[in-house]
Amino acid sequence: MKILFTWMVMAVSLWFLAACQDVTPGYLETDNAIYKPDTLVIRSELDDDPGEINPTYELYLGFGYSPDMIVNVLGIPERINEGEDYYRAKWGAPWTSVAIQGVLGTNPIYMEVRNITSQDGDPVKLKEYLSVGGNGAFEVPLEHDIPAGSYKITLNVHNEGYSHDLVDCFTIIVK
Repeated sequence: MKILFTWMVMAVSLWFLAACQDVTPGYLETDNAIYKPDTLVIRSELDDDPGEINPTYELYLGFGYSPDMIVNVLGIPERINEGEDYYRAKWGAPWTSVAIQGVLGTNPIYMEVRNITSQDGDPVKLKEYLSVGGNGAFEVPLEHDIPAGSYKITLNVHNEGYSHDLVDCFTIIVK
């Protein structure tokens, strides 16, 4: 009886050991993956009109306040009526999206652009300029020559054992 019990324990132990070899490490959940907002509008022609110097700002400069104090402490802007892209052009800031939300899994999690589609643009040209960060945020440099159009992006999210495609999860509109 003891021998039979010993053989049964050994058989069950071997069965458990054999079953453990096919387990995929970690996990990856993308069922709730979403961008909010899911669209980025990029302008080819920047509205970088510098506007005019704020008279209140100039008044405080005349009183001896530093520019940093006027803007950051008093909250008085240096310029008024400037173009929508004035500061973006001044600092060379790229066009960026929000980060993706709802992706859970074992780190490191990698993101890459799988596919770009467009009815009225040039997906190959967008792919030259488009990059995606580790948090899923898209970035396009300020200076580009991407043709106007609407582009749908499919993102691949993967880690050591898993990979998921998020089909048409984000839209970039180039005006």
